Amino acid sequence: MTARRWPVAALAATGSVALLVQIVAYGAWLTSGKLGPVRSIGPVPADVARNVHAAELTLVGLAAVWLVLVGWTSWQQRGLTWPLLWTAAWASAYWQEPLVNARRRTFSFNDGFVNFGDWTTHLPFVPDSYQPLPEALLLEGLVFLALLPALTMVVAGLVGWLLRRGLGRAVAFVVGYVAVVAFDVCFELAGISQDLLAYVEVGGPALRSGDPDQWPLYEGVAIGAAWAFPGLLTAARRDRGDAACREVRPRWWGGRWATLVTLLAAVGVVNVVFGLYNAGYLAIMAGTVADQPPWLGGAVGLVAR
Repeated sequence: MTARRWPVAALAATGSVALLVQIVAYGAWLTSGKLGPVRSIGPVPADVARNVHAAELTLVGLAAVWLVLVGWTSWQQRGLTWPLLWTAAWASAYWQEPLVNARRRTFSFNDGFVNFGDWTTHLPFVPDSYQPLPEALLLEGLVFLALLPALTMVVAGLVGWLLRRGLGRAVAFVVGYVAVVAFDVCFELAGISQDLLAYVEVGGPALRSGDPDQWPLYEGVAIGAAWAFPGLLTAARRDRGDAACREVRPRWWGGRWATLVTLLAAVGVVNVVFGLYNAGYLAIMAGTVADQPPWLGGAVGLVAR
């Protein structure tokens, strides 16, 4: 195996392991007999509930449009496309999302979102102290299925556009990363302001530390890198050198298994970068606890019903 193919093979192997882990976790969750929503003792206020429903409808609409576009472009190309590649890869990383609470409750969604508990307790490496997160399936699930792959293609398009106008590669990549950080800041602060999500505990520098609407600066810097990386990788392969060298369709492997290995390698890429973000989150997010209402993971807590 050539030196160039070793990284792809290693990523494909990593992607295979990630798929196996989530198949086991999802399977155990779905067959546990405890599939039910996590709810707080007190009701969600009516005005906040309206924000919850509006957010869910917005993400459902975005996902429908995105999946139609992905299906249409893949049918047109008669094969694997960049949007399809990253849609499959990002969807494969959703199992990691609740791991931010693996040590203790530091983050919570509004429990008014459609949720059926979460699968995290079925992972072998999660401690018994884990507090279930009311995983917002129609919000966060569709973020991974549609919003993040769409963002990946937007970043790739932006960086490619800058490169074609003569901007240096390093500068173009920094601009792409900063654009994702700015998007995340706006996206999360909007969610916090509408009581859709909350950082119950933060560590390190934070905006409004100690207040119910506190927000950690680590989040923007680190998740911005995880969200931006696939788009930067796409631009690096798709917009490199002259037209003859550009990879119009993703093909990271040759031969009979080219499509499968390419897909598994992309799954590996996303699971690695998102796993690194989660590892940093667990290491840093400890220190300042802010009071929250029970439906946002406050002192009364959330219970399975």
